Amino acid sequence: MLTKGIFLSFITVFLWALYDVCIRFIMHSWDIDPMVFVSFTNLFGALVLLVIAGPGRLSAETLKSPHTWTFSSLYLLRDILYVFILALISATEANFILRLTIVFSLLIAWASFGRKPSKHDLIGNLFVLGGVCYIALSLDESIRALAIFLLIVMSIVHTLVTVISERHPTSNKAESIKDRCRVTGYVLLATSFVFLSLLLGGALAGSSMVESTSNAQLLMLLPDLSSFIDPATILSATVIGLSLVAVSNYFYFYATKLAKSETFLMVTALLPVFTFGLEFLASLFGWLDLTSLSQSDLVAGLVITLAAVYMIVMRHRHQEASANK
Repeated sequence: MLTKGIFLSFITVFLWALYDVCIRFIMHSWDIDPMVFVSFTNLFGALVLLVIAGPGRLSAETLKSPHTWTFSSLYLLRDILYVFILALISATEANFILRLTIVFSLLIAWASFGRKPSKHDLIGNLFVLGGVCYIALSLDESIRALAIFLLIVMSIVHTLVTVISERHPTSNKAESIKDRCRVTGYVLLATSFVFLSLLLGGALAGSSMVESTSNAQLLMLLPDLSSFIDPATILSATVIGLSLVAVSNYFYFYATKLAKSETFLMVTALLPVFTFGLEFLASLFGWLDLTSLSQSDLVAGLVITLAAVYMIVMRHRHQEASANK
């Protein structure tokens, strides 16, 4: 079970890396609103999953579950934070620093589920923290404080999202491909639809108010109406939502169910490796810039990755030893 979960985790992580690079390219190529874009991608991803699944079991139960609404809200917040982060630093730098999720996941799994970290987990975490701190402190001074703050917040949110996905009741009941598509689709649909409605309501209210009022100044933080009909936003969100968001979230729920949250987040230490490879290919064509990433950053990132791989291998060996007893 753990081996299959780790394999599915690898697939999810590669799809996330592809998503990250595509998002960074889109953000640097077009002037799109991050909140509208993320909401549209999740909405389109949800729709394609629901079309594949068709009507069936677990639909109403998924929508009624508090796990669905908590997960969806945090999931959207995570994605919005990430889009803002990619406007500041490269996806590779972001993904190395976001390995803070490994540390947070072990703490939450210990506190919430009683899964005490092993000595190998503790050793690995020391190296992860060392690598993360080095890369974070090497960021450009002009954006360092804001980037680190957003990355810490996103790490906490991402850890909570993964823990909730592991414990989602209807996801754990889903056994067939259609059931898993249906549950994942409704989870994505829930808050993306509500969030889009709130954003649209705010945009409508903002357009009807005088800009000099304090309320209008607050509403100016929300997207304007043109963001909802912007061709670049709709086209890019449709492509990303129907492909990467739909597929990656299907595997995400399935992987966390089998591998458990802390093991899954250890596998995500390979996300920067995949991301760097894809960003490097993109930089060869002049699509993205990787000049902010130094050789010492890559060495620190390698330390983080090897520490996570060490923890995964030791967990796998421990499970095999327990099974053979």
